[in-house]
Amino acid sequence: MVGEEPRAPYDRVHLSELFAGKSATDLEMLPRPWYAENGVELVTGERVVSIDTEAMEATTDAGRKLSADRIVLATGSAPFVPPLPGIDKPGFFVYRTVEDVEKIRSWGSSCKQGIVIGGGLLGLEAAKALVDLGVEATVVEFAPRLMARQLDEVGSKLLLKSIQALGVKVILDARSQAIVGEGKVEGLQMADGTVVPAGMVVASAGIRPRDEVARASGIQVGERGAIDVDDNMRTSVPGIWAIGECALHKGMVHGLVAPGYRMAEAAAHDIVGSSQPFPGFVAATKLKLMGVDVASIGDVNAAGDDFDDLVVKAPCAGIYQRVVWRISDRKLQGAVLVGDLEPFGELSALLTSGEPVPVDPRALLAPPREEGAGADPIVCNCENVRRSKIIQAIDAGATDLAAVKKATKACIGLRKLRAGCDRSHQEADGRARDPGRSLALRPFFPLARRTVRSGLEGEDPGLRDLDGAPWQRRPGLRGLQAGGGEHLREPLERACDFRRA
Repeated sequence: MVGEEPRAPYDRVHLSELFAGKSATDLEMLPRPWYAENGVELVTGERVVSIDTEAMEATTDAGRKLSADRIVLATGSAPFVPPLPGIDKPGFFVYRTVEDVEKIRSWGSSCKQGIVIGGGLLGLEAAKALVDLGVEATVVEFAPRLMARQLDEVGSKLLLKSIQALGVKVILDARSQAIVGEGKVEGLQMADGTVVPAGMVVASAGIRPRDEVARASGIQVGERGAIDVDDNMRTSVPGIWAIGECALHKGMVHGLVAPGYRMAEAAAHDIVGSSQPFPGFVAATKLKLMGVDVASIGDVNAAGDDFDDLVVKAPCAGIYQRVVWRISDRKLQGAVLVGDLEPFGELSALLTSGEPVPVDPRALLAPPREEGAGADPIVCNCENVRRSKIIQAIDAGATDLAAVKKATKACIGLRKLRAGCDRSHQEADGRARDPGRSLALRPFFPLARRTVRSGLEGEDPGLRDLDGAPWQRRPGLRGLQAGGGEHLREPLERACDFRRA
């Protein structure tokens, strides 16, 4: 395994956690000893520059030559750097690697104002990084709305409002002209001549597939870049595969981690002689952007006479949900969720299955059913882990988040784990499970989440505080979501203030 970066493979999805105190070692995918113990030679700090496809020999920029029977290209992508005058000035950065984070953190420690070029997923993540550093952040986006590929107009406006409430400035429909400053970055000049002052500029305006080694080696690439592959991830050269963001499958480059894992599985199966073709991937992702829960499923911009939709809005609570389906066959086309992501599992499962939308589509945004496409939704998109697998791990003895993650390989946090298991407390014969057997919200708190929820809704679930005092009925969960009931936030988020009577 050869990598250009000076470290073992790490979880780039959680790169922003380095600003919150995690170390680069914390993000590593596997412990260092694993590689040698499993017969993997790990070469870091070197880049493969060419492949002799006849001799099956790769050459690195350090002159190292490596022979192989099979080669997999997983070169990923590079950040798109806008061709602006002044990008060579100190204070200009990209946001892609651990080293990038270290440079941004070092410069940002003495910087008051920062600009992020790009209002997509990566751009908003970079803006959050600046906020975490105590830097006043301004997001500059060329498009007329944030996250134009993932959100429709209404969802984008709600996200914009939430981000602005955090003190982040946003300039939309803006064309950057040049980075200005005497000897270092002092601002960003716009096409209309105005200058937005800043001591640093971070470019996070998209990615470009890393296909240089393929081009240098005579491996076929697409007209607009990326390495052409078939359903088994084979390239145009026998014995060489390509996966992830560098691969072009049926005209698509997938820039998410989940399809990358599926591609890796397809290539691995093909290499060992079995078959598990990559079927393609319909985007279904959810994340937290600067404290705002956002999810996007399928084609969120489907519109016109051929489509119908259902919209739920509660602007004061920061909630927006829209589901779109094709009228002719009632197949789900896409969905946008902002603020409340509860329906995500069922909607993503429905899109994958191709089953029709219910006659009453309101059921999709209501408390989910225990049957149909959403009865066993995907809880972790990265590893394709369904709720049933998590429940199996819990029943097998996993009593905390770490144990569940180890048993299932799910890349999830406690909140997501609770949500995924919230509707899984019925046995196959219909008898209710013992709530004490359900997932403990903390290892020392063996209480079903639905019981906590019922208490928060004003019912008496038979709870007592840790000091033994009886449960007191308080404002419901809805009040908390709308901004009230702040004294319930700690019990709700940490779920460690009560025990079963």
